[in-house]
Amino acid sequence: MIFSRRDQHSAEAGAIVNAMRRLGSSPELVALSRTDLPAALDRLGLSGTPRHAVAATLALRPATGNFFVPGSSLFWSF
Repeated sequence: MIFSRRDQHSAEAGAIVNAMRRLGSSPELVALSRTDLPAALDRLGLSGTPRHAVAATLALRPATGNFFVPGSSLFWSF
């Protein structure tokens, strides 16, 4: 049972990382997330925990458009 939870958590983490990479490489998707967050999350194909995590990241980003991603030096400087 522990292995199935670990696999699920690993898949969720991978989905979050992939979504953030797609956002980082797509100004169009970032612009959509500013005007229609649910539509942007739908285009990323997210559901469940990854959807909530990416939504929180997008909602909490500053007006400059930079992402405060945990693990980055920018995140830890605040």
